[in-house]
Parts: sequence; C-alpha cells; structure tokens
Amino acid sequence: MKSRKHYLELLDIIDSIHCVRKKDWPVILRKIARMFGAEEAFFASNENNVLVCTSSMRTTGKQYKHAERETAAHTTIKNLQTLPIKDYERFSGKSVYWVKRGVKSVLSVPVFFKDEIFGALQVVYFSKYTEFSKEDTALLEKIAKIISFVLYNNKHKERYNQAINMELKQIELIYKKQIPRTYKDEKFTQWMTDYLNKILRMTKAKAVGFVFPQEDIYVAVSTAGKKITFVSYLKTQEVQNLITYGIWEKQVKDILLLEDLKSVNIEISNFAKMSNIKSALFVPIVINSEVIAVFAFGFDKINKVTKDYRIFLQTIAMHIMFAVETSKNLSRINSTLSETEEKFTESFVLMMEARDTYTKGHSQRVAFYAKRIAEALGLNSDEQSMMYAAGLVHDIGKIGIPDAVLLKPGKLTKEEYNIMKYHPEFSYQIIKDINRFKRIADSVRYHHERCDGSGYPEGLKSNEIPLGAKILAIADVFDAITTDRPYRKAMELEKAINTMLSLKNEFDKEVLSSAIDILKESYLFEDMSEPYRNFMPEYIDNIRMEIFTKDFMTGLLRRKTFIEKVEHAIKTNKRFTVFYVDIKNLSRINYQYSMDVGDKVILATAEVLKKTKYKRFLARTQPDVFYFLYFGKSQPEVFAVELKEKLQNRVIEKLSKEEMDIYGWENIVDFYVAFSEFIPGKSAEDMMYECQKRKKEVEELINE
Repeated sequence: MKSRKHYLELLDIIDSIHCVRKKDWPVILRKIARMFGAEEAFFASNENNVLVCTSSMRTTGKQYKHAERETAAHTTIKNLQTLPIKDYERFSGKSVYWVKRGVKSVLSVPVFFKDEIFGALQVVYFSKYTEFSKEDTALLEKIAKIISFVLYNNKHKERYNQAINMELKQIELIYKKQIPRTYKDEKFTQWMTDYLNKILRMTKAKAVGFVFPQEDIYVAVSTAGKKITFVSYLKTQEVQNLITYGIWEKQVKDILLLEDLKSVNIEISNFAKMSNIKSALFVPIVINSEVIAVFAFGFDKINKVTKDYRIFLQTIAMHIMFAVETSKNLSRINSTLSETEEKFTESFVLMMEARDTYTKGHSQRVAFYAKRIAEALGLNSDEQSMMYAAGLVHDIGKIGIPDAVLLKPGKLTKEEYNIMKYHPEFSYQIIKDINRFKRIADSVRYHHERCDGSGYPEGLKSNEIPLGAKILAIADVFDAITTDRPYRKAMELEKAINTMLSLKNEFDKEVLSSAIDILKESYLFEDMSEPYRNFMPEYIDNIRMEIFTKDFMTGLLRRKTFIEKVEHAIKTNKRFTVFYVDIKNLSRINYQYSMDVGDKVILATAEVLKKTKYKRFLARTQPDVFYFLYFGKSQPEVFAVELKEKLQNRVIEKLSKEEMDIYGWENIVDFYVAFSEFIPGKSAEDMMYECQKRKKEVEELINE
C-alpha cells in the first residue's frame, strides 16, 4: 500500500509540474515535501550570483554574503551532482544561516536539461537526521528531470514567442510607415530615422546606427538628451569618426562587443560618448568575404547579449538592408511612371517574386485566370483589364513579410500564419493611392475572404465581399494547388477541379460555376511570363535562404539539411560513414567559465572539423553536437581515435593561446566520437540514433 500511495503522490506531483509557473512553486514543493516526509522543500536558482530560494512555506530572496555562498544548493548547481547530507552541521559547505535555523538533513539534486542549468531541488529535515536510500535519491532526481524538461521547453517557447512578437512589431512598423518610393531625399531620411527610432523602442537600445558605404548611407540615432539624429549621404569626417565606419574600413568580419574595440584599434566615437553607451553589439554584414555594411546597437547599461538576441539583431540588420534596396528600386520605378504604367506593374511584380522565388510566375497566372473568369461572367473589356491588373498585384504585400516566414519551406506555425495574413493588407496599402489601381484596391485587400466567413483579414461573408475579390480567390487557389511547391507536389487537373468544387461553401457559387470550364480550358496555356529577372541583388537572396540551411554561429549545416543530404547519399548506394562528435560537459564549461568561453570551444571544434579530410556535409545539430559524412578509406575505428586526438590537441592549443588566464585545458575539454556505417536499409535517423546510442554505452561503461 505504501508503494501504491507513493505512486499516486508522484502522479499528483507530475500533474502539478506540467507548466511550472513561479506562483505554482510553493504548491509543487509542498507536495514533494509531503511525499518525502520532510518539513520543507526548496527550489534554489542562481540568479546573477544570488541564490534565490523558493520554499514550500514561502518565497525568500536571501542574498548570501561571499562567506556563505558555498551552500549545499550552490555546490549542487556548480558541480551538477546530487548531495545526500545526513548531518548538515558536519557538511563542509554548510551555511551559518541554515545551521541556526536547525537544519538536520538535506537531499539536494541538480535541475538541468541539455546545456541549461536551472538550479537545485532540495528536501530538508529540521526534526530528525535522515539516511537517504538509493530509492529516495533516484526518486527526487526523476522529479528534478521532469521539472528541468518543463523549464527548458517553457524557456525556449518564451524565446520563440518573443521573437515572433518582435517580428509582429516589425510588421506593424511596415504597415504604419510604408517604404518610401523616393531615395536619399527628405522623405527617405524621415522614414529612415522613424524606422530606427522604432527599433530603439523594440530593442530597448540607447542608440542604433549603420553604415552602408556601397550605397553611401551613414545613419545613427540616439535617445540621449533631446535625442541625437545623424544622417549623411557623403563620406564626411564625422562619418569616418563613427565606430561602424571604422569596422567597415578595417574589414573586421567578427561580431564585436564594445570591449572588443581596443583589440582592433578602433576608438570610441563622439556619437557613442554623447549617447553614454556602456555596452554595444556591432554586426558586420559579410558578403563574399567582404564587409559591405555594419550595424550597431548600443545600450546605456551593461547588457549581456544572448545568442538568440544576437540572431534577432542580425535579422533586423538584414531587414534594413532589404528595405534600403527596395526603396532604391521603387525610386527607379517611379522615375519611369510617366513612360508606361505597365512597366511599373511588371517591375513591382518582379520585385515581389524576387523575394518569394517559389511562386515565380504565380501572379501572372492568377491575372490570366482572373481575366478569363471576368470574361465568362460577362464583364466588359475595361473590367476584364482591371481584373488582370488585380491578379498581377494581389500579392505584392508579401514584400512586408519577414524572410523567416515567407521563405519557410514547410507548413507555417499558428504564429507564423498570423504574420502571413497581413500580406493582403500590405498589398492594399501599397496600391490604394495609385490612380490606376484605386478601383481594384478592395478586391486585392479581400482576396483571402471566404463566403462562409472563414477568411481574412476581416472575416467577411458572401454579400460583403467585392465581386473582384471573389474572382481573385478562385484564380489564386486554383493556381496554388496546380503548381509545385517545396513542401508538396502540384495536383492533377481533375483532382484540382474536384478540390475546388469541394470548397463550394467558401467560394461564390455563381462565380465558381462560371469559372470551372474556364479553368479547365486555361490550365494548359503556354507560359506567358517573360524571362525571370532578379530584382534584388543575388547575395541578399542567398543570405536570406541560409536562414533554413545554416547554423548562424558556425556557418555549418542545420539538422534538417544534414538529414536531407544523408538521405540523398543513401540513394547513391556509395560506401560512407556517419560520424558524431559531442563536446563533453559544455553546460559545465558555460557555467564555470562563462558562455563566451563555451562559444570559443564550439567555434574551435568547428574549425578543426572543417579542415578534416574526406568529410562532407558537416553539420551542427545541437549546441554541443556535430555530424558529418566520412568517405575516406581508413577504418572508422582508426579514424575515430585519430579524430578525437586531433580535436583535443588542436582545440586545447587554440584555447590555451586565447584564454591565457585559464589553466589546465586538457582537464576541461574532451570529446565523444562515435560512428555508424551505412548499410542498405538504414535511414539517416537510424544512423544518427546509433551514434548517440554508442555514446550512451561509453558513458555507462565509464560510470561503472
């Protein structure tokens, strides 16, 4: 009965842990204390070198003095080891505070998952000395593992939601402040400063600036004093004094912090001094081994910039570059409007499709279908021409959708889909004030509305939707389902028609009835699109596509891309071996020596692996894990031993030179190297799992 009772108590605790919000800790801890027959249970987290303890009885924020920092919780967190302490007064790391409170026994286990360390979970006895059994220890460790998993996922979900919120804020910015159609004039300057001021508020930075010497654009804004704004289209002496200009001039390709400037002989600029900058991040944009632009984000307090935040700031930098290029092209388009409005329309469509190359020709096909449907409905020739124009421009608002959403080669998440749903509104905002398009602006705006009210942006129903929008909806869906996309194949004509008919509640019945025969006739028309022309510079397009294929930190492949490469290699039936390299104890290195040191270990490992012969498709699939395919002739067992020795020697040698104040690197850095040979029938995931399994077997042997 006792074991059954414990089982039920454990289930109750697990049920409470499913979200682990701060306010829920006392309830969870009370259940844990009750299960272990302890007077109190604690969760201790190390926040900015201060142990914050949440109790089953209350929450305290005791800030331990230096002499008291070596507590049981601190020791557990530091060493990631379980501490069963029968007699607390005899414990070498005892705290005077807890001795005075009468603590007799403590069981303390670490709470960590992958490379994230969250704290220590403890049960504490005040009335008796307790001998902790193996079962007690294992049970508390299991509970800690469940808590760590939930905390890890909550943290990463929060990061993702923050990133999405940032993207939404950028979307709102574009909606309210359209990209100017003139270039390097008063309107462009105002738009640029408004945009950067918005970024200041989004990032909570003190100053933001960038230089783009290729286009002779030099900009900086700050919230210091009554605000400072600097915009120049000439290379003045003041421009050359900017830190960003110095980084570009010296062609420094690494991301720099403020304290790194001395190492590259760059002085603090007058602008930074006036803005009272205490910490900063400088992001060079490197194309073909050349720095073409540099962005700066300055803060008025010491601010630790996380890897996720660095990636977000890099995304902002690329967004500004894209906006500048777009404005430049819009300016060129406007300069030729008096010659022909058709060229304007064509250029706009080309510019939009330059961003979303997967839908090349989509707008022209939709325009063709829409015109033919209008003809079948008995609309006059002018109205037919208007529908053709509406088809051409119906998706130009996609220019305002972030690359990470627009170019995603797969199904969108709910949050990403919410961002994508802005594009009809953007299209409307772009064309509504252009005389030629005023008549079709509402048709473009509502082409994703559905007669049953299930569409967007306003959920209009049948009688509320303009006829032009109903025509566009049918033309748009038909082309989408009859065209290949990265994540699915095109439907055959007959299946596509049946699909359209099955959606009859979404479409206007009269329009759909008139459209079916027209769509069948029009499906096999000759390609009407002119030769595709790149509207955006190719280097920017390549950088945007790397979002999905490359790891930002190392430049190596991501997990999904690596698996695709392995599956392709499997189809060739050639002999190869999948190799797995795992940096041991990376989370401990991050905790004991800082994440910057951990990053250096990762980068040094990546550099050694990049120089390894006979390897292909080198990937970083987790913070501390690398994979690659080996096509050499050496036996895998021999190569694995040689590779591990090479990694240890070269990584330790590099770190010893760069981190001279840290000693004993040979005791800090170590690696697991495992492999899986390809034999027919194995998949990429099979071989990756086999590598991880071998690593686990090695760990178990070592522990025994």
